[in-house]
Amino acid sequence: MPQIDQGKYLYSFAVVADTHLNQNDVECNSPFDVNRRANNRLRYVIEDLNGRDLALVIHLGDIVHPVPSMGELYVDSAKRFFEQFENLRHPFYLIPGNHDVGDKPIDWGPAGTVRDDFLEAWAEIFGAHYFHHEHQGIHFIGLNTQLPGSGLAMEAEQAQWLQSTLDGLRGQRIFVSSHYPPYLLHANESEHYDNLGPEGRDWLLSSLSEYRVEGLFCGHVHQYWFHRYEHTQCHLLPSTAFTRQDYSEMFRVDSGDEFGRNDEQKLGYMLIHLFEDGHGVEMVRTDGREIEANQKPYEFFSIDKSPAFCNFWSQLGFDMRQDWFETVQIPPSGGLDEFDRKAVRNDYGLLALLDMGIRKLRLPLADLVDPVRRSRLCELQSFGFHYCFYSFGAPDGGIRDLIAKQSELIESWVLCCRIDELAELDSEFFQLAQDCNVELVFSPLRSKQDLVETGKKYYHVINHGLTINDLALLDKWNATPQAVYFDRYLLRLGFDESVPGAFGFAQQCFQTIAKPASIHLRLSENNPAANLDDDNWLCRRLTEALLLGHASPACEFYCDTFADNDRGYFPRAGVVDRRYNPRAGMLLIQQINS
Repeated sequence: MPQIDQGKYLYSFAVVADTHLNQNDVECNSPFDVNRRANNRLRYVIEDLNGRDLALVIHLGDIVHPVPSMGELYVDSAKRFFEQFENLRHPFYLIPGNHDVGDKPIDWGPAGTVRDDFLEAWAEIFGAHYFHHEHQGIHFIGLNTQLPGSGLAMEAEQAQWLQSTLDGLRGQRIFVSSHYPPYLLHANESEHYDNLGPEGRDWLLSSLSEYRVEGLFCGHVHQYWFHRYEHTQCHLLPSTAFTRQDYSEMFRVDSGDEFGRNDEQKLGYMLIHLFEDGHGVEMVRTDGREIEANQKPYEFFSIDKSPAFCNFWSQLGFDMRQDWFETVQIPPSGGLDEFDRKAVRNDYGLLALLDMGIRKLRLPLADLVDPVRRSRLCELQSFGFHYCFYSFGAPDGGIRDLIAKQSELIESWVLCCRIDELAELDSEFFQLAQDCNVELVFSPLRSKQDLVETGKKYYHVINHGLTINDLALLDKWNATPQAVYFDRYLLRLGFDESVPGAFGFAQQCFQTIAKPASIHLRLSENNPAANLDDDNWLCRRLTEALLLGHASPACEFYCDTFADNDRGYFPRAGVVDRRYNPRAGMLLIQQINS
């Protein structure tokens, strides 16, 4: 599988967001119990950071939980922060969040908005409100994004400073840090509590565009999202302390601990690995681990060469059955927003794929046809994703025009039909695939005559693909005139069929027909009513597929499924659960690929 060559590795840095420290380790001015854990959770983060080779650490704000108007609570919480960060062995840079200097200027905000005495309190305790730091020719800029639209004197001062600084950096590599994200889903979305207002958004986005900023890192939302704004990769980071429970609406499952506020597997920080011609991102999941004051630190085990670090992408792919582009309306909660819904996309599936080093995805035709979804596929190509689409029968004229225009998105196409219907397919589609350099994979539709055995129950299901017992059927297909147009055939591997056995079948066939297999690794029972939730079985199967997929060009593996399917037909475990948190399968893939 081709990789994106980003050149020589340079160095790594870390970005931390929303630590929300309290005045001490047992008290908290929040009504939510999980907030009391923030101090101990930051201690764990500090120890984890200290075990890594980093050039610098950037904090995106909301350093403390008490707001400046709370006087001594604010000061004491800031003291706790410096007590911990003095143990950090890396240089660090700070920008303020809304808990540190007040909310952005909004009339409906639940807390005090930014004002001069809040800004003065930050300056007295933490120092500068914005910064520019250069390291080995790469530039880091931090901004106070509570200021735009405030009319305060510092707003104009910062804007003038940023313009002057960026003018001197044209053509150089720049990373920008901001507490507020410019938007959550679309650059033209309405203002709400969690994005920048029109004035601040235009100011920030125009700077990203004009100076071709390479990366933007934002906090505030306590969740992960990725956007690409023109040249800039934009990452919205999770918190080290707690998740925002309003966004648990993204997941079609119960909310979890503290109604979604303590979704521990989403807590952590981000590493950014810099190369000569780009960068990779790596989520470090701290899983809510804590270290108490005077407690012996953890014995840390970390992988130096993660998939993100070394641009290693597995030969393994996933069949993305669930809607991994799903957009959800977050209802007004009466907490931080009350007057409109917020539209967001669940990007935790994307984050899991990035973590594992998975870049091969099999997708339904709808993901190519829909312009919004197609645009998202284009955005994700910057990470090196490769897409395989599938359809029943050859696409019609409109889809063929789309294939011709969007051929850079299509690595391969699974064409499903009956073998005796191949002669009905016109040659124009095959010629189009050749012209567009699209690899074709044949998958025969199986009739009930193929599947029903005497004395057994009839499973009212659709099946396609060859099996390891179909050597005669493979020969029949290979003898058709149309077989010459196909680059691979699909080999369906059921619950009770051996992965090494399928590999051996593919090797044998490769020697005779010179066509490799695309193996569809089903992670479900053959019975659509049976639930398969066995992590040990799944991990053994994944391990075999990972290692054998790298061993020979005679086959590739696509796993089915990615996320848990706990309802409907063929209930089964995936590599992530329905909150898109890691299961054992995801952690195993990440470790093996590392």
